[in-house]
Amino acid sequence: MPDTADNQADFPQLASQKPGLGFPIARMVVLISLAAGTVIDYSLAAYQGKGTGETSLLSQLFGSLSLGDLLMADRYYCTFAIIALMQIAGIPVLFPIHARKKADFNQGVRLGARDHVVELTTYQFACELPRNLI
Repeated sequence: MPDTADNQADFPQLASQKPGLGFPIARMVVLISLAAGTVIDYSLAAYQGKGTGETSLLSQLFGSLSLGDLLMADRYYCTFAIIALMQIAGIPVLFPIHARKKADFNQGVRLGARDHVVELTTYQFACELPRNLI
């Protein structure tokens, strides 16, 4: 993005960069329709700071998802919280398993080499959903 005073104020450069030598840095999470190739919604924040992480930005987009949608994302988003919230909302998810999580291949269905489906069921979650997901 252009190195303007307004952009530097909203999206400061990394502290490791010397003043005047870096560029503003932003973090963005985008929901894209794979059927049409269009951007459905996005969330934008500074690169560092409270509430600027990718999972925080994704949570701001939950209201743009509805029944019939499928949330497909990379392994970073394969968290219990995201899976549980989407399951409660009735939105299926498709993620590769996170690199630090160990898969139990005795459960679920093996589809092929490094391809496995596990179905999680909702019993009871003690959480409050945003109104737009109820």
